[in-house]
Amino acid sequence: MPYRTRAQRRYRKRIAKAADCDPHFTRGWGPDSQITRGDLRRIATAIRRGWDVPPNVRAAIVARLDEIFTRETSTDKDARLLIAAANAVIAMVGDNHRRIFEAAYAELQLPLPRSLRR
Repeated sequence: MPYRTRAQRRYRKRIAKAADCDPHFTRGWGPDSQITRGDLRRIATAIRRGWDVPPNVRAAIVARLDEIFTRETSTDKDARLLIAAANAVIAMVGDNHRRIFEAAYAELQLPLPRSLRR
C-alpha cells in the first residue's frame, strides 16, 4: 500500500462518508446533477486551452453557471463553488476578447502579438 499522509487519509474518509450519505449523487450537466469545483476548474482549463465545445454543451454550461450565480450562497462550500464559477466566466470572457483581437489582427493583416498567441 502506498504511503499516504494524514490529510489524504482524512480526505478519503470524508469522500467515503459522503458517498454513503448521498447515494443519488450524479455528475454531469443534467438538470439534477451536482456541479463540483473540479468540474468548473476543468471547464476553465478547457476554455483557456482553446478546446472546441459543441454549441449545445456550451449553452448548458452557461445556463448552469447562471444558476450558480443566481442562487443564494449560505455555506463556505457554496462560496467556494461561486469563486470557481467566477474563474470559469473570467476564462470565457478572456477567450472572447482573444478571438476578437485575433479577428481584428487578421483583418488588418498584422502578426499577432506574443501575448495573444496560444
